[in-house]
Amino acid sequence: MRPLPHSLTQITRIHPPAPPRYDRHSIRNAPAHDPERARRIVRELPTVADVVEELHPIARRDVGSPKTLDDVDTVTIGCWGNAVQITDPAFGENGTTTYNLDNAFEAQLQAHPDARIAAACEMESPRPTPST
Repeated sequence: MRPLPHSLTQITRIHPPAPPRYDRHSIRNAPAHDPERARRIVRELPTVADVVEELHPIARRDVGSPKTLDDVDTVTIGCWGNAVQITDPAFGENGTTTYNLDNAFEAQLQAHPDARIAAACEMESPRPTPST
């Protein structure tokens, strides 16, 4: 099976007060992930119709591009103190329209006017396979 192309589709929220900067030495002092808060957030997303199963926790550094088609249905939420990161392949766009990301970003702005919110969509198109 051919791997899917690289993509990054996420929204990051930072609520006041802004958390301190962490480096490789101080990261152990960062707040732990809050799974209950993550469950509430995923159910509020306009791109999520239903939560079928909850996967085991993964490290933030392991959240990457979808590797298989099943990964396209996986939404990852990280809640660390005042920081929230939402990674959802459904935020992807086709190069012309960005309805899902735009709508989700606007919903976050409306729901959290006190937060600094950034959205990112970086999609790499698959290369066509040569025909034989």
